[in-house]
Amino acid sequence: RILMFSGELEAGGGAETWGPLALRLAISQSQLGTACCKIKAPIGLYNLGNTCFMSSVLQCLVNCAPIQRYFLREVRHNFLSCKVLRSAHGASPSSPLKSNCRQGEGAGICIACEMDRLLLEYYGRTIGDDVIAALEEGPSLSSSCVSNAANAAAGRRCGEPLVPARLLAATWKSGGMKHLAGYQQRDAHEFLSAFLDSMGKHDRCSNIISKMRDGARARSMSQQEMERN
Repeated sequence: RILMFSGELEAGGGAETWGPLALRLAISQSQLGTACCKIKAPIGLYNLGNTCFMSSVLQCLVNCAPIQRYFLREVRHNFLSCKVLRSAHGASPSSPLKSNCRQGEGAGICIACEMDRLLLEYYGRTIGDDVIAALEEGPSLSSSCVSNAANAAAGRRCGEPLVPARLLAATWKSGGMKHLAGYQQRDAHEFLSAFLDSMGKHDRCSNIISKMRDGARARSMSQQEMERN
């Protein structure tokens, strides 16, 4: 994934076994240069029935530079790798995954994985590529893949809105967010707090979530101090 997103196409790096979608993504990334892995403009999120509170929170998180860097550039949480780990260690007491990723309440649900998928889909819509399909694509040994991928780059459709149905369903099933299930109107701050708590339960995401909370707390205190003065 890191090679693909950095546009590394040199022989010996594994690119010769990539399928056409993966090659198309790598070619696109190589053309973007230093602008790769950065979401340059927001795209829409469809309302799934009184879910504008969720959309507003997700738009803020997705367009937050540290979040983009954490998931897209540094690949600190790979949904495909986490899926394998959850499958292999889900019932093991020595699992490196915390309770929300193991068996029990909300078993099989990882909010960090859903955030990773959302960022990948979001980023893909900004560049006109199906990033999820490229990452899940099987290997190909066809010598015509490079030319097919280059030809497929024409006629891309960028900026199409996303349907965050998968993430919404995951929040309803997640142990710490079940109280937000349903199509009733909810408070955006309540959703944000529960979402960050659920995402932060994963060991690898706890650090960035703590930094975000500390930063928000510091800004709030600074604003209160300015208002008092």
